[in-house]
Amino acid sequence: MQHAPNVHLKRLCDPNKDVRVDAALQLGKAAEFATLAALLVAIRVESDAYVRETMTWAIVKFGEHAISPLTDMLADADPMVRHQAVHVLGKIGTPNTIHLLIGALIDTDAAVRLKSALSLGEIGDASAVPFLINLLGDEDNAVQSTVNAALDQLGETSVAPLCAALHDSRWTIRRQAAEILGMIGSQKAIPDLSQVLQDAHADVRFAAISALHYIGDIDARAAMQSAANDADDRVRVLAKRALPLA
Repeated sequence: MQHAPNVHLKRLCDPNKDVRVDAALQLGKAAEFATLAALLVAIRVESDAYVRETMTWAIVKFGEHAISPLTDMLADADPMVRHQAVHVLGKIGTPNTIHLLIGALIDTDAAVRLKSALSLGEIGDASAVPFLINLLGDEDNAVQSTVNAALDQLGETSVAPLCAALHDSRWTIRRQAAEILGMIGSQKAIPDLSQVLQDAHADVRFAAISALHYIGDIDARAAMQSAANDADDRVRVLAKRALPLA
């Protein structure tokens, strides 16, 4: 027996999480615009992760109609609400959500920044690259790791901006850029990574050697040979180990 939408709306508040999951499923399948607001209210207060994900699926079924109210949620004082909004927008993943996710990259809450970077990497829109580059050196290590992965997913479109970041005044940015270039493995990065082998900071040189080794091109091998006499023990040892394998 099928229930009317208003019955499913009431079931969104049921104490039994299985009932709430089924209600969200039914509302998502129907995707009647009049029920969207109730789903958005319910997801704000839902404590169960599985139920929230089902509600996310249901809201995504509304497509572009959900973007405006989700935009309002991005301005909410509660970072958990903003995080949920970014999560749903990422799942919608249309061109109209890209600028909203980019805006969330500067959120004061690390979890929101992380979720936005993750979503942008999954969507794969090249317009996000310069904004993700701006997030290099984020104060939160988990955000940094997610930015690394997102730029890696975006591949070749990330290479030129990352090469530029190799010359940033902050050594932590230079190191992170070298690490990501190693993950991407593009031969286009070899000239810039080779220059970085003269960097004043050993951690940056170490990251550059690691990246060149991963790329494994003959030009990368030539660059690594110069590092075999590096003043830093770690860099020198890594270069000597990498050379026979290059």
